[in-house]
Amino acid sequence: MQEYERKQLLERVEREGATVGADIPETITVQGEEIDLRTFVFEIKRRETVPPGERDRVEQAKRNLRRERVERLEAIEE
Repeated sequence: MQEYERKQLLERVEREGATVGADIPETITVQGEEIDLRTFVFEIKRRETVPPGERDRVEQAKRNLRRERVERLEAIEE
């Protein structure tokens, strides 16, 4: 990967990570598991609160997404 490509990707990661209205991928593979990310995000946002039975699932998904984001960011930075 060229240095300018790396810089563009890092800039994009920071911008989209903090921008409302960024495109959400239909699916994403996280920790070896394919997730219907767009469906999951909209399903959770539709609700005013996350029901107690769903909280563990949502928290685990958030942890996995954060971990995957860090791993991908580190791979770009190398």
